Amino acid sequence: MFLKNLNPVRRIRELMEKLRRTRRERDQARQQVEQLEDEKQRLHEKLERLREENERLRNELEAAMRAGKRQAAPFSRGKPKDNPKPPGRKSGKAHGAHHQRPVPDGCGFHTGQEASSRANSLAQRAKRQLDCGSPSVT
Repeated sequence: MFLKNLNPVRRIRELMEKLRRTRRERDQARQQVEQLEDEKQRLHEKLERLREENERLRNELEAAMRAGKRQAAPFSRGKPKDNPKPPGRKSGKAHGAHHQRPVPDGCGFHTGQEASSRANSLAQRAKRQLDCGSPSVT
C-alpha cells in the first residue's frame, strides 16, 4: 500500500489527469467570463438607451405642462407648416360641384308702405327688402 503511493508513473498520470481537469475548468470559467462580459455590455447599452428615453419623455412632459399654462392661440398652435396650402375651395369642375344655399321659405318679398301703383318703378324695386331684412338683389 505504501508502495502504491510512491509509484512515480502512477503519480505522473494522476497529476496529468488533474492538470487536464484544471484546464477544462479554466476554459469553462473563461467562457463564462466572456458570456458575463457580453451580457454586461448588452445591459449597459440598454441602460443608456432607457436613460435617453427617460430624458426625452421628461422633456416632453415638461413641455406639455408648460403649454397648458401658456396663453391661447397663436402660441398654443405649435410651429407653422413649411409649405401650407392656400385656404378655400379649388375652382373648376374637376374639384366637385359647387352649391349655393337656396333662399329660406320664410323669407319672402314685400313692398313696404308705398302704393302698389308705383311698385314697378325702378326706385321702388331698389327699396324692396326681404322679410329677413337683407336688401333685394333685383
